[in-house]
Amino acid sequence: MKIYKEDACNFLGSYFDAKDITISFLDNLENRVLMKKESNFLKTGIPGFNISPKELIVLAGRPSIGKTGFALSLIDQMSVRNNIPTAYLTTGVIGKEMFGQRLFSIGTLVDNIKLKIKILDPVEKEAIRSFGETLYNSPIFFQNIPNCNLDILFEHVGKTIKEKNIKFLIIDDLELFRELVNADKEQYNLELEVLLENIQHFAGIYEIPVLCIWPLPKANDASPLSIKSFYRNMLIPEIADTVLLLDREIPTEFTASQYLNAQLHIIKSQNNSPSFIPMKFDPRTNSFVFEEK
Repeated sequence: MKIYKEDACNFLGSYFDAKDITISFLDNLENRVLMKKESNFLKTGIPGFNISPKELIVLAGRPSIGKTGFALSLIDQMSVRNNIPTAYLTTGVIGKEMFGQRLFSIGTLVDNIKLKIKILDPVEKEAIRSFGETLYNSPIFFQNIPNCNLDILFEHVGKTIKEKNIKFLIIDDLELFRELVNADKEQYNLELEVLLENIQHFAGIYEIPVLCIWPLPKANDASPLSIKSFYRNMLIPEIADTVLLLDREIPTEFTASQYLNAQLHIIKSQNNSPSFIPMKFDPRTNSFVFEEK
């Protein structure tokens, strides 16, 4: 069942007294203790970062920093390596062929451009053949739904989750959901609030974590990312259970074979302490390395 506009919290103009603050903190503390006792975390393959069912996670970063590459690296870790059923929903930006190409690049370390133009040496062809056998049996489910909206999410994606016993859902291009695309300036924040609360509700119904990818505005300087980077959409870190900021080194000279420094900044989390997690970005595969391959 969806949450409708009239049922949304609507943070505009609301306040909380000391009773509300006390109850909210104690309930949240009790939930965290309970989750730790149940030990039902999903291992992401990222040292120091695990996720739990019913969790709304927002991954944010500036344009072309590698947000989709990070999501696909998670799929490689969780589904290909650890057999966790994962669904990937995109709203029309990435097609099935590109999705597969990028997974093959991550899994084989073959340059993404070489896969695109199909110029491969014998070693790379063998790596692709071998990885194909592994990927073929991996529990990965891809859905490309242009102009997706909440009705489609609850009906069609929900059906996939039940039928395939999905344990983790990734939603790319959340800003292209129809509710936000059609919203005028005055209604945008309300539509965003309703959208986020419905996805959070969706995660609760199906008892799975849902990771949504959100673009941050391009910066005019090299200032570090922080919660203030959401300045136009502060409802996002307010509503989401976990907020991740992705950033990486931008080279002054292009060197395709060189790994670049990257980091995942956990600024809000139910299960993990706020921290910076160092990683490496591989420009050949447009992916992130959480451990030595």
